[in-house]
Amino acid sequence: MKQMYEITKNCRIGNKEYKTGDIVSLKDTGAFYASVMKVSTTIQTAESADDEVSLEKMTVAQLKEYAEQKEIDLGEATKKADILKTIQTAESAE
Repeated sequence: MKQMYEITKNCRIGNKEYKTGDIVSLKDTGAFYASVMKVSTTIQTAESADDEVSLEKMTVAQLKEYAEQKEIDLGEATKKADILKTIQTAESAE
């Protein structure tokens, strides 16, 4: 599993806004920014019955990372609702 990082304060990295508590990977941010990031102790998985609730609370970046880890092709989906629907459709087909 890839190392994940928690955003420690609201910030803008590149062209993207992040909020305190967002979980991101280095792929999302491009680099580690110690002033606004720390190593995350949160492990996000979809193994529980609360899967849909957990997915609903994830950010777009988290959903993309989740899809990548689960090898789910998001196709043209870029909006949270579309990404969520694609993930849920893929998982219900398993």
